Amino acid sequence: MEQILAKEAFLRQLKADGIDVIFGNPGTTEESLLDAIGHFDGIKYTLGLQEASVVAMADGWARLKRKPAAVQLHSSVGLGNALGILYEASRSHTPMVVFAGETYSDLQAFDGFLAGDLAAIARPVTKWSTRITHGMQLLRELRRAIKVAAAPPQGPVFLALPMDVLDTMVDAEIHPTSFIPRLGPCSDEAARKIAKHLVSAKWPTLLIGDGVSVSNAQAELRTLANLLACPTWGVEFNELSASFRDPMFLGLTGHSFGDNTRALLKNADAVLAIGTPLFPELFPSRLPYFQPDSVLMQIDTDSWEIAKNFPVEVAAQADPKESLARILAAVKRVIPANQQEIAARRKAVRKLKRENRQRETDQYKSVPDTPANMSPGTCMQVLAEEVSNKALIYDESITSTAPLLHFLQPGKPQSYILARGGCIGVGWPGAIGASFALPDLKIVAPSGDGSALYALQSLWTAVAHNRNVIFVVCNNESYRILKINLLHYWHDTNLPKGPFPFMDLRSPDIDFCMVARSFGMAATKVNSASALRKYLRAALVQNGPTLIEAMINGSVDTEIKSLMKTS
Repeated sequence: MEQILAKEAFLRQLKADGIDVIFGNPGTTEESLLDAIGHFDGIKYTLGLQEASVVAMADGWARLKRKPAAVQLHSSVGLGNALGILYEASRSHTPMVVFAGETYSDLQAFDGFLAGDLAAIARPVTKWSTRITHGMQLLRELRRAIKVAAAPPQGPVFLALPMDVLDTMVDAEIHPTSFIPRLGPCSDEAARKIAKHLVSAKWPTLLIGDGVSVSNAQAELRTLANLLACPTWGVEFNELSASFRDPMFLGLTGHSFGDNTRALLKNADAVLAIGTPLFPELFPSRLPYFQPDSVLMQIDTDSWEIAKNFPVEVAAQADPKESLARILAAVKRVIPANQQEIAARRKAVRKLKRENRQRETDQYKSVPDTPANMSPGTCMQVLAEEVSNKALIYDESITSTAPLLHFLQPGKPQSYILARGGCIGVGWPGAIGASFALPDLKIVAPSGDGSALYALQSLWTAVAHNRNVIFVVCNNESYRILKINLLHYWHDTNLPKGPFPFMDLRSPDIDFCMVARSFGMAATKVNSASALRKYLRAALVQNGPTLIEAMINGSVDTEIKSLMKTS
């Protein structure tokens, strides 16, 4: 068998598994591997200027490709910089193989510069983390890492690579990784029980998450929801597991306050959760989410999430698409011939959807445009009108996400994706990674100003690789989300409203256009709907990256009126 250097074998294995890009930030302990990449045909190295942005780029690539991304970091300090985004990738089940170099094995006992137990550092935010101790282990461990990252529930894995390991001569035993077959459907018995409960319920409710999108189960979900007139809510909903235009889809529960979710579920007497945790909120409710006589059923590929927080009547670790097909068949066998109750519920759900939409419209119109800035509703209405069906929107606009979804009403695959996991600063680099996964697609990346400040280095990568990404800063000159959450805290603890401490991004003002131009990117600041419309249209037809700084009204007056008494 041919003998080659381990670093060459490492690259050949990635290529054999269809991983043709490495997102990385170079360091001295990785220079041997970087040298090999520079001479290797078939893998592109994408340079990022900071490790957190590098991992976020890989996150965007993996979400669109639906396979593990490759990420190179630099020793203990580079891994430390990346931990926040690795946490995000772990929570949101993004598959990636992350690796970092170490000094030579025989020198590690010195506990010298950049020393650290890399595998231990990475372990809390990865599915599997290990250190390779000999070159002959490398290919077997790499294939294992790729397999583990791709197996449901997907997630990041980590390999520590000492320099001497990479320079070892090894047998070139390269073959594609053997992946675990996807799970099959739930059992016939589970399908019959679920069908029985849904058909007999007065208000059967579907709670859905990204697991529906990952298994491409949108069509089966839509058919079931429409057949039984099931009100449907997105819970961990960062990809389009349902179209916002589906008549039974009522929107998102939100990820902040569990009491809001409780209110949405007050009438649910049969609940089927598909591909989502229950519930991934920052402040879960201390009161019961479900009525005492309600029935909870759960389908997920991740056994950890099933019955994690609530007892379930039917539990199935199974593929959502195949399970929904089996449930549909069971429903059709027991659905009553007289469907007056279903027809009445369908009418009620559609009425609720119209009322919710009108309430949202009134809310967004209540925030005024001013000579200096647009309301979030105005800004997002223009963006939705100009971008719809012309680009993928990679969204991290935070408090502007709700109006964006309201006006956009996305439903088409690869038209909308939401930054997820709770870590800000993933949107812009994620959009860059997505542009490598789908190079022929224009990408628009709206970001809150606070989030954008975490990812400014990624603009350099967009220019260096001429990415077709439009970066939109939704600049309200504040951490508006923190102001809203502080209002909730004052309300919940019966405290009077006070000043908002440390939440304004003024004095000095931040000039995002100047920052973008310093990286060689065209940039424009706008403060009106007409100007935003003009520059969006121009950016959509031009090649390469551009930045639009949209000044928006950061007022929280509406929230103050709804939550607070004047102190």
